[in-house]
Amino acid sequence: MLIKKDKVISSTKRSQFRLNRGLVPRPRLLKLLENNLASYNATIINGRAGTGKTVLAEDFARHSGRAVSWYKVDASDTDLRVFCEYLLASIKLQRFWIDSDRLLQLTERPSQELTR
Repeated sequence: MLIKKDKVISSTKRSQFRLNRGLVPRPRLLKLLENNLASYNATIINGRAGTGKTVLAEDFARHSGRAVSWYKVDASDTDLRVFCEYLLASIKLQRFWIDSDRLLQLTERPSQELTR
């Protein structure tokens, strides 16, 4: 767990995956994710519980050849600042030099300024 400014950041939401289970081969989905690497720097995998999202993400991360940040988003992550804190904590595991405080300042701007 990380403690920052009187807040506790759960390590389970940003911990790296453990690939110690049998995989269901998903060559079509892996190819789709691989093809998107040329155009996108982030990927969201969405689906119902039990459909294999985590296993797909683990398999893709293992084969991607890139640094991977892991952040398990929950329904309770509705506060933009909290969401960004967890996301940055995950990214900093791979890119420790990122200035979190500076990026978090973006969450403090009034919404009117962001729409200009």
